[in-house]
Amino acid sequence: MDETENTQDGKTSGDEKGTSEKTHTDKEVAEIKRNAESDALANAGRATAAAEKATKIANDAITKLKKAEERAYETDRERYKDDVTQLTAIEARRREGTITAELDSTRQELSEERGKREAAEEKVNESTKERNAREIATRLNVEPNLLGELSRLTDGSVEAIEA
Repeated sequence: MDETENTQDGKTSGDEKGTSEKTHTDKEVAEIKRNAESDALANAGRATAAAEKATKIANDAITKLKKAEERAYETDRERYKDDVTQLTAIEARRREGTITAELDSTRQELSEERGKREAAEEKVNESTKERNAREIATRLNVEPNLLGELSRLTDGSVEAIEA
């Protein structure tokens, strides 16, 4: 019987047999990176354009709705111009609608500001983690990038990073 032996093209960890992964030259890596960045920017551009188009459509719809509401209000005022009770009710509904719209707008602004604050806090926390990791890496004489990556798995406190 002819027995063949598995051979390896490169070194792998353990007793695994097979071919090691292809390595790329610096030029190939730079080209791959450039292409990935270009693709990401193109995708972001398309998403931005779609979001702007959707925003314009929504704003146009809001404008049309406001015009329709104004026409309905004027029609009701004309229809009930001699009925004080009805006019009072119409005015009350209009004020209620205005106040509700202002409240909704204020709530939206508050929500956006909370989102901005949370994003800013996250950046501060991330910066603190990185600074702590660099300081500890310097003190313990270890690779700062490696410790920085590992610190992302913790809460970022000095005690957690040192552990």
